[in-house]
Amino acid sequence: MDAPQHREPIPRRKRPLADPNRGLIIVATVMHKMRGAFFFLLQSVEGDPYKVTIEHETLKQANSEDQFVEVKALKIKYFDTIPVANCLCILKSGFLFVASEFGNHYLYQFQKLGDDDEETEFSSTDHPNFCMANPLSSLPHA
Repeated sequence: MDAPQHREPIPRRKRPLADPNRGLIIVATVMHKMRGAFFFLLQSVEGDPYKVTIEHETLKQANSEDQFVEVKALKIKYFDTIPVANCLCILKSGFLFVASEFGNHYLYQFQKLGDDDEETEFSSTDHPNFCMANPLSSLPHA
């Protein structure tokens, strides 16, 4: 299937002395599946976790029993700041285990999943051609 690709720049903190040309490295990831939904938690080298969701729609192919999933949007939003981790684990009981790279490990309890807060959410649909007008060019700064 020839589906459009999506990409979205990772939002960054504004710091006056930061080098804007320096890349951002993702050091830990985890995927959590719930009833009818899922999300990814990505952590940057700066300790910032981001919640990434993929809006999708399941479609049936004409004259066939086959189904396929079409991605509608890729969304990312800043979640919090925690110590840099080697590994992240989301437990079904609502806890996030952070295997810290340096120092103690931590166990956090989710109060909410960030769906109803004031934090800005960036979407691939906010950009022309889902940010894929020229895949070789740099992404716009978020």
